[in-house]
Amino acid sequence: GDVNSLSQTYYDVVKCINFAITNEIVTCSVGWTNTTKAKIANATNTFEHIPLAILYRALGIVEPTDIVTMILGPDWENHDHLEIIASSLEIGAERDQLGAKMYIGNMIKKTDKKKTTEELLSHVDYILENECLPHLNVKNKKISLIKKAIYISHAIRRLINIYKGIE
Repeated sequence: GDVNSLSQTYYDVVKCINFAITNEIVTCSVGWTNTTKAKIANATNTFEHIPLAILYRALGIVEPTDIVTMILGPDWENHDHLEIIASSLEIGAERDQLGAKMYIGNMIKKTDKKKTTEELLSHVDYILENECLPHLNVKNKKISLIKKAIYISHAIRRLINIYKGIE
């Protein structure tokens, strides 16, 4: 489902995060559309699907147990949804925060081949800090990223509940 980060009436650009469950794996894609329908990101207005491990690591949540706890809560070891989350976190699990940002940066590079590695990393930081769920921003960037990870965790938990027929 879509999670719109700002109302369309507030800005000319609608930013959203899509979460999907395919073959028991949760992925997300980040995109935005201009209300004038001009293409902004690329041909489809969204990045390719980003594995959950990549998204969380780029946000600074690196340890798998921290990610699972954020999504399922402190009693995650016996949670019914653990299998979906565990399989979703396997893709990209070998990367650290810098590697996760480079993964996202390489998606950007497909549409902007002129950017250097430093420019790509700077652009990824900008997207995570300013474009992704901007209504959660506070002055401390690290706290903003943690708030975004918590928000995303809540959305993923709701999506899995709907997928499993609980909601």
